[in-house]
Amino acid sequence: MSELYNKEKFKQLTHYFIDKCGHLESFGKTVLVKLLYFADFDHYEITENLFTGETYIKKDHGPFPSDIDEILDELLKEGKITRRDRVYHEYDQINYVSNIQPDISSFDDSERTIIESVLYRYGDKNATQLSDISHEDIPWETAEDFGILDYEMVFYRNPLTSVRDYSDD
Repeated sequence: MSELYNKEKFKQLTHYFIDKCGHLESFGKTVLVKLLYFADFDHYEITENLFTGETYIKKDHGPFPSDIDEILDELLKEGKITRRDRVYHEYDQINYVSNIQPDISSFDDSERTIIESVLYRYGDKNATQLSDISHEDIPWETAEDFGILDYEMVFYRNPLTSVRDYSDD
């Protein structure tokens, strides 16, 4: 994890995505981790500042946040979320639903805008679709297998994943 990692903000973001998408049939842990990735890396591309500072690892199915299991365990123990194991299109799926309204008080307006943009673009996608998109993203493409994704690589994104308007730069 990064020395700039904000665990509480990452936890709030995780809970928020679960609250907004947990009811969707396609929403499972794989979708959750991709939404987290895009929120963190889109935020960095737009603001040039870290959002949660989470460390993401290059795994076969795309970027994976290194602290996600710890955060999910905490949210479960606190009773904020419930885990449901189910089958989605013949695949085992780990799904989470929110039990209470998430606290997003630490998010500023620009962070909220980016989160909503990620939900708008990717919230209704399934795990395969999001994995495919994440594999097109330069931070994932350039990392070594099981290596750490470099936030700086967002400035080399292709039009599929880039979210910044570079016309004024």
